[in-house]
Amino acid sequence: MAGIRLPEVWLNGEKMSKRTAVVAATGVATVLAAGLAGCGLQPGSGPTPAVPSQTVSTPAVTPSASVTPSVSVTSPSATPTAALVKATGQLTFFKSNLVSKAFTGTCAVVGGKPTVTLADHKNDFYNTVDLTIVLVADGGDVASIAGAFGEEGEKLVTRTLVHPDKGTSAKLVASGGEYRISGNGMLYENGSKNGTLIPYSIIAKCAKGDWIG
Repeated sequence: MAGIRLPEVWLNGEKMSKRTAVVAATGVATVLAAGLAGCGLQPGSGPTPAVPSQTVSTPAVTPSASVTPSVSVTSPSATPTAALVKATGQLTFFKSNLVSKAFTGTCAVVGGKPTVTLADHKNDFYNTVDLTIVLVADGGDVASIAGAFGEEGEKLVTRTLVHPDKGTSAKLVASGGEYRISGNGMLYENGSKNGTLIPYSIIAKCAKGDWIG
């Protein structure tokens, strides 16, 4: 090139020509460039700066517990029944066969039904006698009669008196707290299915005339 003097270049002890020197210089530059490229030092090829990662924390959402409303149920109070009162009574078979005149017991409204319960557990003839009389709600009629008689003396015979049953009857005459009942009842022995109609009369006295309420 004009105005530039290339220095003399020696190779292996011999002076190189200008062309040879140019070629040699060009080769050296190429080798240096390749080396620089291999080392990643080319312009604009430096290491990529790390981008800081950003962690976004989402607040944990705790679902609210399911709330079951409590329901208070108030049961209606049962209608109180009339107070229990003392009772006495007697039972006669046929016209004059007195079974007991020593009955004691109670008069009370049970399940909405006026009920007279009488017992003689020291009876001379049947050993024990129990009698239950159930009246209709207003006490104006007899709903049922049930009698249970223990063993008769030394005989191993038990009896039951039932009304209503086939052919039975019960006529009621009430006055205050006294109830007179007469009619025919079915008498069974030892649980037999065949009974006998027998006339009876009952007198039951409750200590208070207004016990039914």
